[in-house]
Amino acid sequence: MMSFDLLLSFASFMLGGKWYGVSITVMILASIYTQFFTIDLHLSMFSLFTFTTSLLTFNVFSLIFLNKIEQDSMSMQQHIYMEVGKREIQEKIVQKIESKDIINLKNNYLWDKNLKALTINNKPISLTQKEQLLLALLVDNKEKCVTFEDIQANVWLESYNSDISIQSVKLQVTQLRKKLPKACIKNVYGCGYIFHL
Repeated sequence: MMSFDLLLSFASFMLGGKWYGVSITVMILASIYTQFFTIDLHLSMFSLFTFTTSLLTFNVFSLIFLNKIEQDSMSMQQHIYMEVGKREIQEKIVQKIESKDIINLKNNYLWDKNLKALTINNKPISLTQKEQLLLALLVDNKEKCVTFEDIQANVWLESYNSDISIQSVKLQVTQLRKKLPKACIKNVYGCGYIFHL
């Protein structure tokens, strides 16, 4: 009978889960102790103690084992959610690149035309407003010469009527070059600058 009770406890853990298993174990112990004190089961106190200890030990190990399974399952789910999230982000980036909203500038540099945002390996690169306007102008006119006058008109919007020196334009280009892959912006003598992808 006691071996049947152990099997019943084991089955309840496996089929119903840990709390169902614990409740069945408590019912088994209550039933055996009730019968032991009311009916003569022909069991010694030592046998009853051994059975109780075995059943409780089995319960403790079952709880530890099932807790470990639950923790591993939760950890695996979190890992899967993270990987799915990464995959979704990558797919969105690919879709944006394919839709020409995001332009690959070389060496993992990406330019988002809509957000006017520059990133490298998905990490943002800080740009001033003038740098954003200058990069947008150069990218929109890639492989074409952009004149100093074009840069003055498009980058210094609020003060275009005032005199903007060529040195100011050159300084702005120099600052932007530091944040881009090498040789993206090239000087064109007598014209201005050309942007190569």
